[in-house]
Amino acid sequence: MKKNQSIKMMLAVIALGIATATTANAQNSDTSKVCSGQTTLPKGPDAPNGTTYSYAWFDAQNSNAALASTQQITIAGATLSNTTNAPKQFIYKLVVSESGAGISACPSDTFYKVVLVYPALSNTLTTNYTTICTSGQQNLILTSPTTATAAGTAPVLLGNYGTLKYTWTGNGIAANTTTTGIANNTYTVNAANLPAASPTPYTYSAAVSYAETIVGVSPAIDGCTHSANANVTISTAPTVSNTNVTTTFQ
Repeated sequence: MKKNQSIKMMLAVIALGIATATTANAQNSDTSKVCSGQTTLPKGPDAPNGTTYSYAWFDAQNSNAALASTQQITIAGATLSNTTNAPKQFIYKLVVSESGAGISACPSDTFYKVVLVYPALSNTLTTNYTTICTSGQQNLILTSPTTATAAGTAPVLLGNYGTLKYTWTGNGIAANTTTTGIANNTYTVNAANLPAASPTPYTYSAAVSYAETIVGVSPAIDGCTHSANANVTISTAPTVSNTNVTTTFQ
């Protein structure tokens, strides 16, 4: 009986070791998307009860140089800098080792942490008129040219990298109005929707950000949003009729 109990205990310890090793050896990778200059804090897995993990982070971009031995690391925004006009990959590696009673101290498979750094955006806002008369005939056209800030050229966002989204605000524009796509950087306010004449200019705004198309990742690129304003004056045209036109005879 005692022999059977000993065998059962040994099998239980072996099973625990296999289960824990499986947890530590899970091969995986993931991708986080951030804006250029945004500090990022990747964190390794928590150790199960009764087990201790040690962590080894490596900088895969720089000859796998040792980076840190803590569960969570800080990748400074200065490191995650992208001065191009397209997303840029930074790759980090994590290997976890474990220790504990009855557990084999085996290193995990390599976990790859990919940080996809999007270029910061910059936009301006122009209008086809700076002053519009309330004749009901003139539409207001807003145009927002956009560049990758550091590169000074239009961002290149093809395929799974996503695209741009414009959010338009101002009098005569419905709430939450957006257009999607780099080419769709214009919006027309119909003449019938323009506000009343006023000596105070009306302010219109275009905010540009990235529109996500990649499934299964956690986007963190709100810092890339940029907005621009333009002022437009709505004026009343003078009325000319037979009641205010006079004739003088000599």
